Amino acid sequence: MKINLQTAEKICSNYTLPKELNTRLRCVMRQKSYTDQIDTFSMVFPHSEETAVRWYLHHQEMPYMHILETHNHGNTMFLYVWVPRLRSAVILEKQFSTWDLSAVVSETALLDHIPNRFLESNAAWLKKPASKSQMYTAARQLLMPVHRIPKLTAFNAQLIIQTSILKRHLQYVCRLVEEIIEDR
Repeated sequence: MKINLQTAEKICSNYTLPKELNTRLRCVMRQKSYTDQIDTFSMVFPHSEETAVRWYLHHQEMPYMHILETHNHGNTMFLYVWVPRLRSAVILEKQFSTWDLSAVVSETALLDHIPNRFLESNAAWLKKPASKSQMYTAARQLLMPVHRIPKLTAFNAQLIIQTSILKRHLQYVCRLVEEIIEDR
């Protein structure tokens, strides 16, 4: 099904995602290939000559580059938040409804903590199309029919699914990160 830009405006004004991600989702509708999507929702940040990490882009509700790893349908989450001022990553862990500080790791120790699929050396999967299951899950999370969602890469579908799960926790998580930064 072809989606015109007027329809895109309606379907991407979704309250389950932060405003900036809705805008980026609209951009995907204009892109021609999966390769065009690579830097729409995330970017590579070099931490050293040997280390480059792909971080989810910051947005108004989460003013830091971050990585979200979910398990058990979102009941367990690990949120890696890059804090440039500290040259460190704050790692938060959520078990069911409780968020706790897991660690604050320096830039030099980042490789030991970040999931391997976010390292730039594993970039091949960024161009792969999302599976039907990912597309249906993204549609369910965005509260819209699957035929209304643009074709996404597997990475971007995962990012949208995870961000929609995280959105209800963002206010608390950001406050927690700010408290941790102030204590450093």
